[in-house]
Amino acid sequence: MLKTLERYQKCSNGSLEVNNPGKDIEQSSYREYLKLESKYESLQRYQRKLLGDDLGHLNINDLEHIEHLLEKSLKHITVEISTMTAPDGRPWTFVRKVTNQILDHCSDPKPKKKESDDVCSDANDTLEILEKLYVMLDQLSDLQAKEKKMTCT
Repeated sequence: MLKTLERYQKCSNGSLEVNNPGKDIEQSSYREYLKLESKYESLQRYQRKLLGDDLGHLNINDLEHIEHLLEKSLKHITVEISTMTAPDGRPWTFVRKVTNQILDHCSDPKPKKKESDDVCSDANDTLEILEKLYVMLDQLSDLQAKEKKMTCT
């Protein structure tokens, strides 16, 4: 009889120990689910904030932070544009000069042949520069997207 009771206690304790790991796994999985769900909601709020949606509930500090991020991005773009050079190595201010020459050429009723050729050559250089600018802006938007992903995770 005593042996039977001991075996019963061992079996009942053993079955509880077998059930506990399952409950622990279930509870830890549920906790992980809750953490992921809260992180997902947080990322959605952050995305809406970056897109400019739901800004009404933000306080002054949050709005100033967003403004700071926008100013930082604008400064980065300005620096990239100012350091950009033409295919022949001339600085970016060259574009303004060429644009003014094109406008002058268009307003002049009888342009000279040599000036016309120079303006066309400069116009082609300007187009190449603008193409580079568009590529740089695409790269910048890619970098900003990567930065957002890094700050979100």
